[in-house]
Amino acid sequence: MEYPLEERIGPPELLVGRTYEFDFIEKWLQGVHKKVSKSTALLARKKSGKTAIVQRMFNQIWSDNGLIVPFYYEVKAKRVWFPDFSEDYYRHFANQYISFIQRDPSFVSNPLPLEDLQQYAEQQGFDHVVRDIRGLANARARQAFDVMWTLCYAAPHAYAASLQRRWVVMIDEFQNLSEYVCTDKSLTIHDASMPGSYHEHAESKIAPMFVTGSYIGWLVSVVNKYLEAGRLRFEELSPYLEESAALESVYRYADYHNVPISNECAVLISTLCQNDPFFVSSVIQSSFRKKNLTDSESVVQTVQYELTNRKSSFSRTWADYIDLSLDRINDIHARRILLFLTKYSDRQWTHQEIQERLQLTLDLKELLRKLIALSEADLIEQGVSDVQFQGLKDGTLYLILRNRFADEVQEFDIDITTDFRQQAAALKQQNRQLQGKLNQLSGKP
Repeated sequence: MEYPLEERIGPPELLVGRTYEFDFIEKWLQGVHKKVSKSTALLARKKSGKTAIVQRMFNQIWSDNGLIVPFYYEVKAKRVWFPDFSEDYYRHFANQYISFIQRDPSFVSNPLPLEDLQQYAEQQGFDHVVRDIRGLANARARQAFDVMWTLCYAAPHAYAASLQRRWVVMIDEFQNLSEYVCTDKSLTIHDASMPGSYHEHAESKIAPMFVTGSYIGWLVSVVNKYLEAGRLRFEELSPYLEESAALESVYRYADYHNVPISNECAVLISTLCQNDPFFVSSVIQSSFRKKNLTDSESVVQTVQYELTNRKSSFSRTWADYIDLSLDRINDIHARRILLFLTKYSDRQWTHQEIQERLQLTLDLKELLRKLIALSEADLIEQGVSDVQFQGLKDGTLYLILRNRFADEVQEFDIDITTDFRQQAAALKQQNRQLQGKLNQLSGKP
């Protein structure tokens, strides 16, 4: 397999597990061949591995060199002027197409500017690319920016139809289209309806979409508002690996970063990190000065450092995520509700039950509004009825929340390090019991 698209995860072997997800993708791609696959949105919180999955999907399609042509584009969380965005979008599309046809990875890793791309396309006979680049230039000169964008988002379907091929349109962080593409050159006015550009083409069976988003509620809201009538199906991605895959990820990260590790500590890391590969990688690469991954007490301290030190990569990543999500509901009531539902995520709670349990002074109408806002921010889930809510069954999130807000909400102020030490002791006891059974079976004293 070739890797023309440099994968953000690093060495390809660091992507482990995800059997269900890649089985789903394989079947979905088979459906693309038959023109029956439906455009799909992969829902997952930040650092869940969705980008690694779609980038591997691109490289797999590119390497297969079959009927399907892949197109991958990340919509960055950075404001950009509408015509500049359109040109950049088409530039990546055309470069990746030529890369696929010419079997030259350099067009993906180092895409040509439009001027150079036009010259190359003229030399190599890619007449449709030449026509489109001229069309973009002409529309820009006339300030017909809507015409530019229409040419761009329609290109995969148009090319698939004219070339008798299939395209897969992979857009990473699709929801950012509604926030960061600006209609004015000074980058002050964004067009929230940008995702609606795909209203028609999301139903294409020759160029279906496969989009992702790190902020699930935001992405779902954007899709439902601008791509109504179920044009995209939703597929959720768990941030956690199966136990065996998570343990394998511990060894692979340790080996890649040349960090000594014992078998006992590898199991302990996988357990304390909740089988979360991002958490695992953060611990393996931790800058904690006393890090020693052959000693269980040091493992406990290293994991605790990644959770509690605001300068650690793991803590900073979650801080950004939570701060953005809580931006509109940033008060002590929201934090208490969030912690309560996360702690007791084994059942659904009505807004009245939450009010009584936490003895909140909020009236039920205001409490319901706050609960809905928390669910739209992907920090809790709405239940089977409009007034029922449930905490996410996300152990990593709970640990972060408990550390972040425990000083403000004393009833949840439990020492995380003590918990980790208890888990480490339990694992040691399990190991001793297992070793005793093995000794009995082998006849050893």
